[in-house]
Amino acid sequence: MDGEVHRIENKSIDEFLSYILCFPKTSCSLYEKRLLILKKSGFDYVVETGKNILGYRAIGKGYSSIIVLAHNKFYGYGALKIRRLDSRRSSLGYEGMILDYLDKTLLAPQLYLWSDEFIFMEYLDPQKCIGIDKIITQNLVRKDKKRIMKLLKKVILALYLIDKLNIDHGELNRPYDHLYICEDKYVKIIDWESSSYRKPHNLTMFMSFLLYRYNRREELMSLLGLNRDQIVKLLKNYKKTLSIKDVYLLIKSLEQP
Repeated sequence: MDGEVHRIENKSIDEFLSYILCFPKTSCSLYEKRLLILKKSGFDYVVETGKNILGYRAIGKGYSSIIVLAHNKFYGYGALKIRRLDSRRSSLGYEGMILDYLDKTLLAPQLYLWSDEFIFMEYLDPQKCIGIDKIITQNLVRKDKKRIMKLLKKVILALYLIDKLNIDHGELNRPYDHLYICEDKYVKIIDWESSSYRKPHNLTMFMSFLLYRYNRREELMSLLGLNRDQIVKLLKNYKKTLSIKDVYLLIKSLEQP
């Protein structure tokens, strides 16, 4: 993997390790304790790679965590999500439990390890996984109606499956950094920290994004020949029933010539 390697067993304080374990501070009294947790869990090093975040490179940063590429001697490379010390959440355990529950669907990143302080999971390579809005836009520019329809079917069926499991992601009305197409065929959904076991709105939220928030929505509607009012009516009915029959009708409405 491209990037600077920082070894866990390093006996001197490593600035990058201190940065990710004490984030948003650069040092803290919990440094040694958190480092030991990683070491006992089989981590041997982390890789400083990704986007620049306050002077260091990391895969990502959220309100409750910072994410880096790490290597574990049992699982290999993966994304290590570490709870921020200023997080409002006292634990990442709930998100780990949700990922564990969704693991069999293959729609969330594969889960390797989880605890109160960290989650270790499948790393989505940005060379292979593209945000749903970007991949729709790419195909929209090419006017590839057939490809867009194929992608939308995959996403609709994936979100229907999660709806049926009664897990609501909570942020798919803005799917930019949450919903990806990997290797041009697999749906992957990340960032489940705001999710909950409640009445689900995954499919309706995503369709709401396409109909009202996507910046090229009118172009998309025109290329696919979509009737917004008809789709909204179908979605209202689906919201009540969560029925595969209504999903079928939704897909058929998108396939109209």
